[in-house]
Parts: sequence; structure tokens; C-alpha cells
Amino acid sequence: MKKVLYYISAFCIFFLFINFILALLWKPINENILSKIFKKNHYSKELIELIGIKDQEQYEFYREMWVKRKYKFVQFAEHLEAKTENQKYVNITENYGRQIKNNNECKTKYFFYGDSQVFGYNVTDDNTIPAFFKIMLDSNYSNKSNCVYNFGSAGYFSTQENILLMRHILQNKIEKNDYAIFLNGYAESGNKSSMISKQLQNIFDGLDLKLWEELKFSTNLFLNSLPLIKLYKNLKKKISSDKKVLDINQNISFNENLNETKKVFNINVTIRNSICKEMKINCYTFLKPFPKIHGTIAKKFTMEELSFWNKKYLKLKEVKNVIDISNVLNNQNIKSYIDGAHFSPISNKLIATEIFKTIIY
Repeated sequence: MKKVLYYISAFCIFFLFINFILALLWKPINENILSKIFKKNHYSKELIELIGIKDQEQYEFYREMWVKRKYKFVQFAEHLEAKTENQKYVNITENYGRQIKNNNECKTKYFFYGDSQVFGYNVTDDNTIPAFFKIMLDSNYSNKSNCVYNFGSAGYFSTQENILLMRHILQNKIEKNDYAIFLNGYAESGNKSSMISKQLQNIFDGLDLKLWEELKFSTNLFLNSLPLIKLYKNLKKKISSDKKVLDINQNISFNENLNETKKVFNINVTIRNSICKEMKINCYTFLKPFPKIHGTIAKKFTMEELSFWNKKYLKLKEVKNVIDISNVLNNQNIKSYIDGAHFSPISNKLIATEIFKTIIY
């Protein structure tokens, strides 16, 4: 019995010691060792040209875009892309979303709301839809006193966008005569809970447990926080990362109730328009192109996928007070998307141009 206790104690001490060492060396291990082991091509030459980076730059671009990305908690709206340190390709500010080269003085402000397509996954800061829109504003107004903000975030849909709009009104970020531009479509999913919602629900459930259940809950959190466990998960994530698009939008399934999705979207459009009318904000909702049915894409889809996305598009198209710009990519000769969901820079520019023509002209 003593021997068994001795071995158990020795193992526990050794396990804690390994975790302590890993915690001390975590940053150099993650940035210098793992990054070299798993350094590989993530994009084809054609996609590298579309993105506008050099071949030797693709790994750092991929790290900034997918590996290093983080979310922050936002009251009522669940999550938002978190602030980054100064990076080369992907920068998120503390208070105004993804970085855009704005002016010091903002006479009129344009707020873009939407999902990861609006944020601009797989494109650089200056190649997002809002960034192109800002360039067009500067080209048409000599005083350059307009500011544009990109509040797109992975997995966002109309309910979260409305909540974020209300937060911005309460915080005096968006004011009278400013513009609220919503880009919807792909990520709309009715009342379905997102991955972030489920994670928050799990945490909340742990606040009201009996002693034994609380111990099990806290033990699970503790084990998952250990560097050795994190190292294992990191390795597993890096190995499988090329097999799928890492995006919260993957939570969408073919079992989605499209009638409910349409109903929720319709109500949200009505709510946001009412808020904007009352607050004297210029409010626009656009229906974006759908990756599976608009423009050109390298990935092939099954008939089931194509049928589902076409039905979803037609349902959302029926909602009133929504401007359908989905056909803007239909005459492209080059790829409209970098991956199975996210627009290429040229597509972002075409979409921004269509929005600019609608709002300004």
C-alpha cells in the first residue's frame, strides 16, 4: 500500500513539475518550436496572389488570421474579435473593430456590422469590405472627414448585430446622421445557439451546483488549464487545422429551420429600422452573396449543400427592407472566395462598390 501511495505521489509531483516547466517556457515553445514543426503551405499560389501576399509571408499571415485570433466577452452580444498587438496583416483595435486607416476628425461615421465575411477572414486589413468603402469615400470627398468602422465578427448574425448597435448607441459611439450598415445572409440561423452561447451556458451552469458536482466542474476547468493539456490540444488543433475552415460559422447545419431563420431575420430588420428611425441614424441592410451559389469558387459542393443554400437564400430574399446585392459576383472570371466561405479581395471591392453606389448615389 505504501508503495502504491509512493508511486502515486511521485507521479503527481512529476506531473505538476512538467506543467510548471511548460508554463515557464510556453511562449518560446509555442512560437519557436511548434511553429517550425508545423510550418507548411496553407494557400495555393493562386490564392496567395488573390490575397496579395508573398509566398514566404503566408505562414505568418495564417498565424495572425487563424492561430493567434482571440475573442473577448461583450455584454449581451456574447463575443467580439479581441484586440491584437501591432501585427502586419490582421489588427483589431480596442474600441472600433478591425483596423481601418481613419481620419482624426470624423464628421460622419459609417459602422459596418456582420459576420466573418464582413470582418474579412483570409484577407489583410486593407482588403476588407469596410476598408474598400473607406477608400471610395476618400476618393469622392476632398475633406476626408468620414470614418468607417468594421465590427464584423465570426459567427455574428442579425440578433447579435442589433444588440451591438444598441450598445454603440448607449456608448455614444454611433450618433444622429451616422450610418449603420448591416451585411447579412450566410450566418443567419434563427434562434439557434452559437458555439459561444453553449460555452457561456456551461460556465453559467457551473455557478449553481451541489458540492460534489461543483468539484467535478472545477476539476475539469483546472485540468483543461494545465500547460500539458493545452500543449496536447494545441498539437491536435495544428494537425487538423488544414482539414477544415476554422470558423464559428461551421455551427450551421442542414437541419436548420429556414422558416424560423426567415422569421427571426425579418423581425430583426424591423427592430433595427425602428431604432435607426427613432435615433435618426441612416440604416441599411444588405443581403450578401452566398458562397455556394453566387460567384466562382474552387471547392465543390454536394447537391444537398447547393439545394440547402439556395433555399436559404430565397427565404431571406423575401424579407422586406433588405437590399439584395447577391448577384454582384456573378460575372467574375477569377475566384470569388479564398476558401469555402470567405470573399477574396476583389469580391470585397465589388461588394463595397455596390454598397457605396446604393448609399451615396
